[in-house]
Amino acid sequence: MLLIARASQAELSAALSPLPLPADPADGWSVGPTSPSGWTAAWIRTEPSLPPEWDRILLGDAEDPRILRVRATGADRRFAWGGGEEHLPIGAAEAVADALALPGGAGLVREALEEHLCRRELDPEEVEDPDADEVGEDGDALLGEAVAALSAAVPGLPELERVQAREITLDRGDAARAREIGRMAADAEGQVRVTPLDAGWFAIASLEDPGIGPDLFFPEDAQRDRWVLSLFRDAGSGCGLSAATPDDVPVLMLWNTGWIEQTDDGAARREEAEALIAALGPDVDAERLRALFRETELPGDPLAAVLDALRIPREALLVLDGDPAAPEGTVLPQEQEQEPDGGGLLGGLRRLLGGRG
Repeated sequence: MLLIARASQAELSAALSPLPLPADPADGWSVGPTSPSGWTAAWIRTEPSLPPEWDRILLGDAEDPRILRVRATGADRRFAWGGGEEHLPIGAAEAVADALALPGGAGLVREALEEHLCRRELDPEEVEDPDADEVGEDGDALLGEAVAALSAAVPGLPELERVQAREITLDRGDAARAREIGRMAADAEGQVRVTPLDAGWFAIASLEDPGIGPDLFFPEDAQRDRWVLSLFRDAGSGCGLSAATPDDVPVLMLWNTGWIEQTDDGAARREEAEALIAALGPDVDAERLRALFRETELPGDPLAAVLDALRIPREALLVLDGDPAAPEGTVLPQEQEQEPDGGGLLGGLRRLLGGRG
């Protein structure tokens, strides 16, 4: 669920703190930075008890019925509709715009939410199986699409989700291998650029959407002894690293995002650091990497420090940031469109990064 409350990040985090810790850290709440207008967004799984004087908007998970609740000036309004309906209930968009003090904003709210939460239903086969993981993922995807559209269309909202602005994938090998995986990425997702770096490294970047790095689709019987790594930045100071080891152990680390998480899983971060160290071998500055994974807020550019610890040339950041001084790469066009199957070494990580925030 998405909660938007007229409260500071500290106040909202304190209000959510009594909620029990989830079994899966991924199900914990996340609270974003406060906007200049005094609103803060949070992703939650369980609805909390909030001070009655707080104005708030709650957009429920994309299930049937969809639920929207708005509290403003002490009055509560609740709206419900089915995913197959043509339009939002009468007054729903106006209630959101009024709560946010957005004169004339009802049309923008209506368009953003109706595009993704109306005339869109979960797959009946998935709904019939309550244990199917895809049901939750599909519902989350619909809600995520609606939130992204709302954030893009409506001015004055707080940061509703963490959005990647730039991403590259790094691989260490020979030029033929880099071109092969670049070609597979291009056929699956459109044009990519493969850029040679020092020390045998290559950077692969999507030209279709710089904020979405190329997903790598490896043949099932090839290259399973290798690992791949991605670096990404958001539109602000946030950045991160994701990787998949040869054993498909996912690694995901975020720094300086400005979001507060319910579960700061230090144990999981230690395990991921060790998996990355084992995958890269003795060249890694293991102690430095462990220290970087212990912190979620770091001065300077965390990615520069990570590259140094991993012994990866810093020129990778020139490619990531679109710097004119970056080495020249080769553009690979899409020659044969493929239907992405979510496979490959980064398949699980793509789902992680494409979820809430």
